[in-house]
Amino acid sequence: GETKNGQFQIIITSLPFRVLKSNLIENIADLVRDKKIDGIKGLRDESTKDIRVVIDLKSGAQPQKVLNYLYKHTELESTFHYNLV
Repeated sequence: GETKNGQFQIIITSLPFRVLKSNLIENIADLVRDKKIDGIKGLRDESTKDIRVVIDLKSGAQPQKVLNYLYKHTELESTFHYNLV
């Protein structure tokens, strides 16, 4: 979403089954630190009872591009294969 000052944020409010929030946050922080992802200027956990992880984007960053990268390189989008018998 877009904040009051025109900056974009990605807000994560749910995680795939068996994905630990702390691991996900650490994973994203590593990607930023290692300069593998561009466009993220801040990352914080605002969770209380519900999950709320906020990713602040740099101005000019394309939110969809950042989100797609996160889906591809983190556990944010996990696929489970199963058989129904």
